Amino acid sequence: YRSQGRHEDCYRVAQQSVEDAQRLAGPASAALLQRSLVRRGTSATDLRRYDEAERDLLEAVAMARRAQGEMHPETLKAQQALGWHYVSRGEPERGLAILEPVGERVREVFGDNSQELARNWYNRGNAYSVLDGRWESALEAYREAARIYRQAASRSIAIGALYNVASLLQQHGRCAEALPVYAEVEQIWRETRDLRHQMFRRVYIDLIDCALETGDVQLARERFTEL
Repeated sequence: YRSQGRHEDCYRVAQQSVEDAQRLAGPASAALLQRSLVRRGTSATDLRRYDEAERDLLEAVAMARRAQGEMHPETLKAQQALGWHYVSRGEPERGLAILEPVGERVREVFGDNSQELARNWYNRGNAYSVLDGRWESALEAYREAARIYRQAASRSIAIGALYNVASLLQQHGRCAEALPVYAEVEQIWRETRDLRHQMFRRVYIDLIDCALETGDVQLARERFTEL
């Protein structure tokens, strides 16, 4: 549901998961409840129900720490979700205060080329990108996220980070560097996604603007015919 943008449905399922876990007995119930709280908190963040989301995620972090310790994968995942939550609600510095130190623990536990580490870099990129004077930090974070996503999963998962790299370069007058990144985004999109999707049109519009900025009128014309 979440991958389809169906956030209300996602929240409904997460809510049912929490309720089911609360009714269970035995040693597995607490672990299930902790993971369910992460899911509900994430869904609530997507719906901008921020106070509710914060309560769930803080409780999930505390439960994981008590039961499993600071370096357990579930503790780290819950902390990652909490850091992402603060970035999403417009508190990037608060999010970075969690994501930066957690990133090193994530690397140690999950590995150098894990999706969990890529997620950490991507969310840090989102935070850096809205802070004054940190756009280059955002650029490097998105590049690292894209690199790891390519190795850990597939190029298609890296498309969001790659698009952000190209956009940042374009915004800061570096279209010559942005164009090959846009070209990679275009190629991935052609291989894996619906060319009629609105996001694809946005990629082409940005690519055309960048081509014109660099004087490549032919490229701009070719892509314009695709709109």
